[in-house]
Amino acid sequence: MLKAKPWKKQIKIVVVAGTISVLLLIASVSFAQDNGPNAGAYTSSIAATEIPAGIPTEARPIFVGEWTMNLGDDHRYRIAKDGKVLVEGHFDSSAKEIRFTDESGDLACATEMKTGSYHWVFEDKKLTFTSIGDDCDGRRLVLTVHPWTRPATVRETTIRESPPTPKPTPPEDTGRYVDWFNKRGKSFSDRPHEEVSLRIGDWGFFYHGDRPVGSWTPLTDRAGLDRNGHAVTEAENSDWYAFLGTSGLDASAALRRVAWLLNADGVFPDSEPQATGRMKIAAPTLTSKNGTITFQGSCEAHSDPPYKMHVTIVAAPNGNRVQIEPGK
Repeated sequence: MLKAKPWKKQIKIVVVAGTISVLLLIASVSFAQDNGPNAGAYTSSIAATEIPAGIPTEARPIFVGEWTMNLGDDHRYRIAKDGKVLVEGHFDSSAKEIRFTDESGDLACATEMKTGSYHWVFEDKKLTFTSIGDDCDGRRLVLTVHPWTRPATVRETTIRESPPTPKPTPPEDTGRYVDWFNKRGKSFSDRPHEEVSLRIGDWGFFYHGDRPVGSWTPLTDRAGLDRNGHAVTEAENSDWYAFLGTSGLDASAALRRVAWLLNADGVFPDSEPQATGRMKIAAPTLTSKNGTITFQGSCEAHSDPPYKMHVTIVAAPNGNRVQIEPGK
């Protein structure tokens, strides 16, 4: 491992190496948005019995404890032990490899060893690193002694469909949907329906016709209508300000209804890293400021194959802006 030197110098080198390896680990997990796992916090721990025999006895306490690495979307990483940040740096990554470069911190690797390369894999909710080129012994120990896991408090990514229909099922109220069609000078010959599970306040959500079981065909002329003449559809000029300002509507409830109007399901945050090339999923938000209401959320379209998209709606009394960005 380390060349024979006075113990004091050996301990110092080991400490430096440990810091560098921690920094490199954080940097590697903080992948680019289109490569590797999601950004976020990961944890590991090292016990005294797990320290390799080559590490001097005096240096072992440096590595024993609870380790946390925080990976950022900006390719920055931060590694801490028992709550104290010991290494900071940046990383570069591909679908299979990651390279950490320590920049600062009490345990940052020495300049000639500041960069280390690793193979990474995420399986069974565990992120595992294997060294493929790192001269910093401390960093290599911290990154590879155990797989890294996400804290259990982070929510899992879930596709949430419409909430369950209330029991007993209330009768459908499709009269206003038919009237809305007639006022627009249109009509239909098949049967109107209400998705009663989506009712909220004075709003109901309607379509007409029947979609074959298992079909990806969109429900026909989907619309949300309240009892004051407001309507929301896929169109940007819908009454989004009236809908998003509904009493009792939160971000999650708004996402379910917006997704339904877009022939999709709402998608919520992840507890584990996402595979390479997938869109980063964030929790939906619904905010109001200076007379403007802004909604943001992610959906998965009913299509074959399905695809994810990010929706932003900015609604004001005098107009709206709807932006739909497909996931990568």
